[in-house]
Amino acid sequence: MAKFTRASLKSWIKKNKDNLYIKKTSSFNGMIDCVDSVEDPKNIRVESERIDFTKKHDFWIVGLWLVPGSRNSFDLDNNEVRVYNCCGSCTLIAN
Repeated sequence: MAKFTRASLKSWIKKNKDNLYIKKTSSFNGMIDCVDSVEDPKNIRVESERIDFTKKHDFWIVGLWLVPGSRNSFDLDNNEVRVYNCCGSCTLIAN
């Protein structure tokens, strides 16, 4: 299986943009200066008309953070992509 990359993520989002949800599971917390878990994460529908791939750090998807270089990690599992890095983690779900 080929490595899942940022380009793979863009392609996957384009393919699934009309039925896309996001679940933010952790985010950076400046009060404790590290990534902290989100209490009671919920699936939130992604507004497909707002997606903008020229916004390279988040594609204008609320809850998604991407860092430069190869410091993002991606796990693809059926209809879900888990994204995690030093800013937090989320799961993109295609229904």
